[in-house]
Amino acid sequence: MNRLKNKSEMELPNEQAGFRPGTGTRDLLVNFQILIEKVNATQNSVLLRMFVDYMKAFDMVSHPKLFIVLLEMGIQKHLIALVQTFYAQQTAKVSWNGKFSEAFTIGTGTRQGATYLPWNSTCKLMRKIS
Repeated sequence: MNRLKNKSEMELPNEQAGFRPGTGTRDLLVNFQILIEKVNATQNSVLLRMFVDYMKAFDMVSHPKLFIVLLEMGIQKHLIALVQTFYAQQTAKVSWNGKFSEAFTIGTGTRQGATYLPWNSTCKLMRKIS
């Protein structure tokens, strides 16, 4: 897993705070507030802001496409095979009013809390997968 984390560090932009120890959303919000204050202090300047919520996008990631993109990013085949084992033959059931549905296969979406794949949060990967 350390090799996957090392590779992800090379792929992540410096602005990426998630999945890195000692950084988080607060750091980004402080930086953003400083940027807003600097722009507001400048006469005749306009600051356009756009936020993209990738939460739902991660629910739609095709597993086979994910593995192809990881290979294209230079992740070693044996490490991709290891990650594939986490996704192989996933099934789930829905609980409703104390009863469970029939099991169904999960073929899309990244696993919640998948810290072994921190590069999932990068725009680079999302552009390739979508």
